[in-house]
Amino acid sequence: MILNNNTQGGCLSTDPTSCPDSRGGLVNVNISSTWQDQGIKILGDEVNLPDYVTGYDNGDYGLESLGIGAPGAGGITLNNQVVAGVATKDFYLGNIGLTPRPTNFTDFNDSHTSFLSSLREQNQIPSLTFGYTAGNQYRKDHPHNGH
Repeated sequence: MILNNNTQGGCLSTDPTSCPDSRGGLVNVNISSTWQDQGIKILGDEVNLPDYVTGYDNGDYGLESLGIGAPGAGGITLNNQVVAGVATKDFYLGNIGLTPRPTNFTDFNDSHTSFLSSLREQNQIPSLTFGYTAGNQYRKDHPHNGH
């Protein structure tokens, strides 16, 4: 993510020119018509995630339109979603939080609906619950399992 402070998704001028492409490309919020900057905030997600400028786990937060799926494929677009740009090379890809709780930047009267709750409010998902199966669900039926 290229932010107002010219943070280049953790890529520094001393890095190879392939750095942004190796991270899946960068989004330039400076040219976005829907970006609403919310400022630098402490992430609080991961105590071991350093910010290369301050030494703390900060993110440059904003509200943005967020689309799911390939462009032009008819995917879902959600407006005013909380997004944070993090200046680190510790991770190659971003993540989408799955909490139903809203994000509060200033106080509880200024909350922003979570991504999961936005999907539910627009009837794109049946509930706020989700499940995860670790490993391969087909492993007992796999021809190379030794049976």
